[in-house]
Amino acid sequence: LVSSIETSTFEGCNSLESVNIPRSVLSIGDRAFLYCYSLTNATLPNSVTSIGNDAFYNCRSLTSINIPDSVTSIGKWAFHNCDGLTSVNIPDSVTNIGDSVFDDCSSLTSINVETGNTIYDSRNNCNAIIETATHTLILGCRSTIIPKNIINIGYAAFSGCSSINAITLPASIRAIGDYAFWQCTALSSLTCQASTVPTTGNSVFYNIPLSKATLYVPETSLEEYKTAEQWQDFGTISPLETAISDVEAPSSVHTQKRITDSQVLIIHNNQVYTITGAVVKID
Repeated sequence: LVSSIETSTFEGCNSLESVNIPRSVLSIGDRAFLYCYSLTNATLPNSVTSIGNDAFYNCRSLTSINIPDSVTSIGKWAFHNCDGLTSVNIPDSVTNIGDSVFDDCSSLTSINVETGNTIYDSRNNCNAIIETATHTLILGCRSTIIPKNIINIGYAAFSGCSSINAITLPASIRAIGDYAFWQCTALSSLTCQASTVPTTGNSVFYNIPLSKATLYVPETSLEEYKTAEQWQDFGTISPLETAISDVEAPSSVHTQKRITDSQVLIIHNNQVYTITGAVVKID
């Protein structure tokens, strides 16, 4: 019986479209399905306990992946550039997730960690993976709403989210890791509610047209952001209070300003807007 899919077993098998791994397999080795561009479906049995580094790296046709309850470890870059994936579910058995596991998965809109996982969570249905003990967001996507008690944005957390155009960092944020927003090329508006300028790792905003982007920050910290490394590269840095009050209405129209899930929302003439003027659809 086969107990493991060995390192690089199917590497570069461009014609492989589907694989059904037998129940005797306990581990998926490093680079096992690397560059299997045509792979659309991979069924993992409940016997598998580990998924190796780069295991499904660049499997761009992979539209879904079941991570069974038996898995405890997912290696770094395991699903890098699987840009066909739209949703990810992390079972409560997983206790170790490597760096950049879903890096450059640009189609991801749903991320969930099952209730009962003692290491990671997706609190407040935030569409992100959070390291519970350190309040560090380690993986986000274009639909992520960062919870207000998050302290750190982890290494490459939003790397490759090329369709994200606006994001709000709550007042609790203290540090942002290397390459956190790398290649978020559509990002045009970032709101940071932290009064103390968060520390930044290397190339946090790499390959983003910052000269055309706007940064909204607390008015009391405006000058600090304007002189802080990387933050100062934004083309426009505006006080958050001004951005909110910019919305004007006739005296006969009722306008409200609310903060919901760390996002400033403006209700004007029965329509909900973000501070940048984007319409928020309410189902």
